[in-house]
Amino acid sequence: AAAAVFAGACGGSSEPAGGNAAPGADTGRAAAGSEAGSSAGALSGDAPLAGYNLLLITLDTLRADHLGAYGYAGVETPNIDRLGAEGVRFERVTTTVPVTLPAHASIMTGLNPFAHGVRNNGSFVLRDDAVTLAEVLRDRGYATGGFIGAVVLEAQFGIAQGFDDFNGMAQ
Repeated sequence: AAAAVFAGACGGSSEPAGGNAAPGADTGRAAAGSEAGSSAGALSGDAPLAGYNLLLITLDTLRADHLGAYGYAGVETPNIDRLGAEGVRFERVTTTVPVTLPAHASIMTGLNPFAHGVRNNGSFVLRDDAVTLAEVLRDRGYATGGFIGAVVLEAQFGIAQGFDDFNGMAQ
């Protein structure tokens, strides 16, 4: 299993905080802020982001219904549970592709694999001209960091674009 944490002193939200889930939210393009009403929707316009933070945690090959935040009692995940209770938690999230690097490229760009060009692990690189969420946030003055635990998400594959601090497995 692979894990990645992408963090920044940033984030825009039209969603309520305080443990409110966003039922039925389809976040397939929300990462790049192109859907109206998405938690990242403010990123596509000129809406202010001051006062908001964004923490994106991805866990590869983990079903949400096996986390305490989603009602599972078979494992203890107190930190993730607390983040889910105090922040915005999405009930329904789908992936554009069930492969780690292309899925993360889609999360970070809001584009489908054929649009951003990454269609498999290890043999594709996210193009420099693909604008990532980290680049948008960085360009608006926010500090960004990416901390990954999967070889296929290493900087050499382009996923580190826009991060002030990026720590992969090779560091």
